[in-house]
Amino acid sequence: MLLALVPAFWAPSARAYSGADFLNVEPGARPGGMSGAFTAVADDANAVRWNPAGMRQLHRAEASFAQRSFFGDLRLYDANFVRHFGQRWSGGVGVSLLDYGEIEQVNNQGEGSGNYGARDMLLSFAGARDIGLEAVPGRVRLGGGARVVRREIERESATGWTVDAAGHWELERWRVGATLQNLGPPVGFGQESEDLPMTFRVGGAFEPTRRLLLSADAVQRHEGAPSFRLGGEITAARVQWTDLVLRTGFSTTEGVEHGMSAGIGIIGLNWEFAYSWKALGDLAFGHWVGFTYRFRVAPAPRLSPEERSQKKAEGMYDRLMRWYEAQKDAGRLSRSWAISILERIIARYEPLGVDVSRARSELGRVKAGEPLGRRRAPEAPAEDPSAGDPLPSLEPLLEAP
Repeated sequence: MLLALVPAFWAPSARAYSGADFLNVEPGARPGGMSGAFTAVADDANAVRWNPAGMRQLHRAEASFAQRSFFGDLRLYDANFVRHFGQRWSGGVGVSLLDYGEIEQVNNQGEGSGNYGARDMLLSFAGARDIGLEAVPGRVRLGGGARVVRREIERESATGWTVDAAGHWELERWRVGATLQNLGPPVGFGQESEDLPMTFRVGGAFEPTRRLLLSADAVQRHEGAPSFRLGGEITAARVQWTDLVLRTGFSTTEGVEHGMSAGIGIIGLNWEFAYSWKALGDLAFGHWVGFTYRFRVAPAPRLSPEERSQKKAEGMYDRLMRWYEAQKDAGRLSRSWAISILERIIARYEPLGVDVSRARSELGRVKAGEPLGRRRAPEAPAEDPSAGDPLPSLEPLLEAP
């Protein structure tokens, strides 16, 4: 469905130039080390920008921050946060800021008249959902995003918006992803406006082993020829709970993303430090530095004393019923003894708020004359060491009637 929409968005435009080119600067230290071959990978907080549907791969809430420096004073800051909502939904938010630094202002005579600043900002909101399709094996996810674009130069500013659509499919060691990005009206200053750089990405990823990930992307922007990216990462070393990951990639795209890249990642239990490097030509280099934190799974809510007592009573009742079933199956109970035990269990635990329907149903069957069963008793289940309380004394229940 997503592929079918692409031709409609790529109809020839009256303008061959797209503005807001900072949207083409690919964010994230980890994707940067893989030269942007990340559309199908998208399994960390960077998915907010790369492929919102991929957010469903995250098992815990995650936050990331990265900074890129290139071409003198240019700095790109990128931060994202992702978490689950229920069993099928995930949501994320991100903010990006491209700071151009101080720019010298020159008058008509070529004389300097001071400096001014310029910056581009992007606020992103994203959501994703699992889609159950019986005809398609594996896991299918759909996602989308909305973004607010803000551009400022000297005392002028412009605001616009864009939307994204995304899909992700995973089957064992294979992943496929696709995104349609930057769909929105032109953004400009005053009477002048520029089209946004609409972009279509499709990619695949393969994990031949748990230590190696390979990926590839094809990218088509509203203007220009298609470009391709290849990337990979390998776990080179593991020391106790920390992994050292090496990354590399190559991109054929024009501009600052062209060429080889390399990077490393140091991954702990709940965190990751990432660094990537890219040659920009003419002895210039770009650097990404990033940090990711994965939040621990929320602990179970603390129970009140009343709730703890209720839970303890339910556990005791369940143990007694399992003991009763074992004695009955072993043929150790007479009918009158079975009736007496069940009545005492009901009398003891029903006032405590325990659901004793299981005991009442069994009592009805025994009184109706159904056979008690005289076959070999199964092995007794092991005691649960986490229960904390020993099995209560059964002597009051075992007295012959």
